[in-house]
Amino acid sequence: MLRFLALMVFAAAPLQAQMRLDTSLPSNRKTVEAFEDLWRRRDDKARRALECDIRPVPPSLGFDLRLWAGYNFSLPLTEFKGQKQARLSAVIRLQPLEPGGKPVYLGRRLTLSRIPEAPSKKLHMSAGGGFALGAGSYRASLLIGDSTGRSCAKSFTLKAKEPRGSVSQLARGEVSDASAGWKGFAAPAAGAEPRRVTVVMNAYPVTRRRHLAALSWRDQSTLMNVLGSLLSRGGYHSARVAAIDLLNRHVVYDEAQFGPGSFEALADALGSVNLATVDYETLAQGPTEHQFLESVVRRVSSEAAPGQIVFITPPTQPPGRAGARNEGVWEGLRRPAVLALLPRPVAEGSVIDVAKAAKGRVFSIYTPSDLASAVERIASGRQ
Repeated sequence: MLRFLALMVFAAAPLQAQMRLDTSLPSNRKTVEAFEDLWRRRDDKARRALECDIRPVPPSLGFDLRLWAGYNFSLPLTEFKGQKQARLSAVIRLQPLEPGGKPVYLGRRLTLSRIPEAPSKKLHMSAGGGFALGAGSYRASLLIGDSTGRSCAKSFTLKAKEPRGSVSQLARGEVSDASAGWKGFAAPAAGAEPRRVTVVMNAYPVTRRRHLAALSWRDQSTLMNVLGSLLSRGGYHSARVAAIDLLNRHVVYDEAQFGPGSFEALADALGSVNLATVDYETLAQGPTEHQFLESVVRRVSSEAAPGQIVFITPPTQPPGRAGARNEGVWEGLRRPAVLALLPRPVAEGSVIDVAKAAKGRVFSIYTPSDLASAVERIASGRQ
């Protein structure tokens, strides 16, 4: 039990997204040691088992030209009967096999709240984690446990192949987390005026699915690697990044000086978005989605020089209530741009409406080359 408590140590930090465990930190070293000890004893009959279903996600090319892989898992809520709240930790060890290399550990934590007193056997919770891989073969060892000392485990092999017609952004055998691989802004050239960008990200699922309770790890990684591509290729020298929960009319993240170290906090904010419930009063009385977006524009443009404003939005439905427009919010601002991810079949929704009201340019993004072309056009001012 003491070993399992050590595994839970990293969960004391505010970690929603899956991140690489820096073993230079004492708490992370204890987590890795606990993982290795529990992994060796995973077949021990005395181990308290946690019923779960783990499914690997094979590598596929992301918008940032990195190969993304991961895992999904589900647990029946009957496993937590009688608990008002449950904490889960997931730690995965990725061992490069070809080429060989040192193992990399990644971890995430989840908190289950509002567990029904008598949950149905049909009720499950689902989650997962993702990571980027360089070309090669990897052995993945995943351990999931709860705060009562129960755990489940699975080992599987991942084979990442170089994408046709392009080169992966990671070296062979390299493993990276959701920080999008961006290393920071370059300094402006001597005598050149610094370029700033303000990014407003719509925290909404990128991929279509039946139940939209939260953003999956794939949704989060897609949004963040699109952001990383914009910041790394756009020629900017500083950025403000805001993430919004449009359904609940809430700004979940706002960082005026966004940098490489900001991705973890952004990932946590995206992971905290709850799409399962929407306040009825908000739907009935407002503000409407358009009015909320206009308030966000006023908020981010309140600084002296917000620079180029770029929206990143997944596909959404047209709003039920449009409400009155206030096109004056764009006075004195540059025409915005919208990176519309995987529109079906055309880009629509409140973000598109508000940007078009300001004569903004909407770029439909289906492939990495679409994103690269859009970023180039935005950076050059050819919208």
